[in-house]
Amino acid sequence: MNDIPSDPPDPGLIYDLFTGVFRPQIVRLALQLDVFRPLADGPTDAATVARACGCSQGGAAHLLD
Repeated sequence: MNDIPSDPPDPGLIYDLFTGVFRPQIVRLALQLDVFRPLADGPTDAATVARACGCSQGGAAHLLD
């Protein structure tokens, strides 16, 4: 009896399961920092968002990516 599946699991599904844990936390952080206000008029750079939110440019860049 062979219980091993013939097809390997979809790596996209594994990745979605792993990153799905972080998505609500990222949205919560974005709301706490109010990053959507400086983006209301359209796309802008991380430096502008960082100044408006009072956070580091590097942190804003990671959050926006």
